[in-house]
Amino acid sequence: MSFYKNEKMENITTDNGEEIVLSSDKTLYAQWKINLKDAVNYVDATNGSDSYTGKNPSKAVKTLKKAYENLQSTGGIIYILGGAQCIEENVILDGTYYESNAGKVEISNGLSVEIRRYSVPSSVGTDSCTLIGYDDSETMTGNLLVVRGNGNLTIKDIIIDGHMNAITEGEEWEIAPAVDRSGALITNGSNLVIDGGKLQNNINSNETQGTGGGAIFNTGTLSMLSGEITGNYSKYGGAIFTKNNYEVNISGGDIYNNEAYDGGALFQYSNTSVVNIGNVNIYNNHANDRG
Repeated sequence: MSFYKNEKMENITTDNGEEIVLSSDKTLYAQWKINLKDAVNYVDATNGSDSYTGKNPSKAVKTLKKAYENLQSTGGIIYILGGAQCIEENVILDGTYYESNAGKVEISNGLSVEIRRYSVPSSVGTDSCTLIGYDDSETMTGNLLVVRGNGNLTIKDIIIDGHMNAITEGEEWEIAPAVDRSGALITNGSNLVIDGGKLQNNINSNETQGTGGGAIFNTGTLSMLSGEITGNYSKYGGAIFTKNNYEVNISGGDIYNNEAYDGGALFQYSNTSVVNIGNVNIYNNHANDRG
């Protein structure tokens, strides 16, 4: 029998839909705690292996697809550590499924996953996924996902959390340090579509003017149809930074509560880039200079 926590953290639900009060049965409570620990998987593109369990950082799996497979019956949190995950094919990330050219992995029992940065790589750069044709790649540290080459990434109903605040309470496997360099997503001559979900709590501490974007650094084509970008920070472009000659199309969603020195919501590095903004809610973003 499997056990799943509810939002109140007071009861559990069995796989046949029965809800049980945790405090009424110590044995069930112990089993629930074991199940909760199973609802975490670590991914390390640099040092991980898909032959590992992913249950702790030293046994991290290598790919997001494998982490989804490991969490199919429990849902939970996918912690990304080490180098950025490199997307070079058609990929859809949703809280309830992962889909690529190789097929679809679905999370069962009506559960879902969240993607969160666990720690910043100790070495400089994006490690296993360097940026093609970008001279400043050595300054981009702690990114979660890099979409490059022939890659096309679509973000659906999933939370991608840069983990800028430390988790200091909870079980051993829940405690994790804060992260100060985790601009979440990079498009590198490729396509990124935001069609739902939430990009939150990402901080890009790089202060070079040619780079930025708390949530997204765009050197490709970015399209935002729906979803939320909130609680992110960068010196340039609290939510989004777009480089020369690249394209941003925003036709829906909410961009709010992001902060920057310049460009609270969006920083356009050059007038050679194309930015189209339509029916989107942009509010409560803050900057010391413009935007």
